[in-house]
Amino acid sequence: MSTAPIPASLGSPETVDKKEVLQQLERLLNSSHFRGSRRSSAFFQYVVQKSIDGPADRLKERTIGIEVFHREPSFDTAADCIVRVVASEVRKRLAQYYQEPGHNRELYIDLPPGSYVPHFHPPQAAVPTLQSVASPPPSIVANPTDVPAPSFGLRHLAVLLSSIAAVALLSYIGFRYWSGRASQSDLLAPFVSSPQPVTICVAAPELTANQPGAESPDAQVALGHPPKNNTLIPFADTMALSRVQAILFAHQQDSDVLLADSATFDALRFGPSIMIGALDNPWTMRLAQGADHRFYFKGTDANWGEIVDRESKSGQHWFVDFKLPYSDRTQDYAIVSVTDDGTLGRPLLVLAGIGPNGTMAAGEFLIHPGSLDSLRKMAPAGWSGKNFEVVLGTPVISGVSGPPKILATHFW
Repeated sequence: MSTAPIPASLGSPETVDKKEVLQQLERLLNSSHFRGSRRSSAFFQYVVQKSIDGPADRLKERTIGIEVFHREPSFDTAADCIVRVVASEVRKRLAQYYQEPGHNRELYIDLPPGSYVPHFHPPQAAVPTLQSVASPPPSIVANPTDVPAPSFGLRHLAVLLSSIAAVALLSYIGFRYWSGRASQSDLLAPFVSSPQPVTICVAAPELTANQPGAESPDAQVALGHPPKNNTLIPFADTMALSRVQAILFAHQQDSDVLLADSATFDALRFGPSIMIGALDNPWTMRLAQGADHRFYFKGTDANWGEIVDRESKSGQHWFVDFKLPYSDRTQDYAIVSVTDDGTLGRPLLVLAGIGPNGTMAAGEFLIHPGSLDSLRKMAPAGWSGKNFEVVLGTPVISGVSGPPKILATHFW
């Protein structure tokens, strides 16, 4: 094996020994952080080996997608984010490995954010802290003129930053609420104690005529209801998302958030998944409609929506007319379910309303301290504790949701 020195990073005059890099790569791949993930291991081994063999500047998202994840040469990197998702997972695994005692004197392999080219730091060099691992390298931010201009206006940026701030604040409040008052329920164990990151899939719906903010593009953005395929999400989904993340944060559980339009089957199969929204989330409509689900959604995101009880002899269903002006609606409904999904082969949590108020009620139900414990008490004797569905109703007054109420349940 050659021991020729190689650059520590692209364009760096500092060098490290190739043999030491390969030995450290093998050490990392055999660690508990990488051993259980084939795709993280395949990605990491590929980028390290290509960096050694050179030229490292050819490590591009499309090339990795084709050679590591066997995508077609014409695959859409905007719609299929497998490379970015796995790169994020690898950065987390590296940070966790090097934060453990005993690894601080090993050669340090770093994958800077925004790049697929690993950096190699000699053992005697100061090991970057967890904060520096998660932050862009100084060279990226040193010259503001090198940063590409945003593709949307300042008004869009302001709404985006406001949404991020709202999620952060609500997640912190929810964290305090959950961790301080909740009696921990094992119903969410597959999601709060997963060795793999939880994927949260949120839809970005297209507005209909009677939804608030649909009257003009400016009003849509101002109210946080963007046109379809934008990178913003509606307020109701943001609230549900913040509550989910509060629970995960309280249990120190890693998670990734994807828009439904960019989520792939491969990404969802990596670990537990959480679906937010129904009629505007194609993944919810695909995964939570099978025969093993007693309650399922029907309708369109434009005219009407309903939850149907497939086992009801009287045709029980819960209906919302979207043609009614939003302020005139008096009731909304939602499904909260936890299943061992047969399609994904992974645990699946659904928080989905017929309309936005239903989705908000589903998020409130999940984070309320006694909700899941009360639900467990309603389960029949001998229940496995794995799969359940609950239909919720929430009163709506002038567009504001009331407290959720359990209307029907199914355990299996």
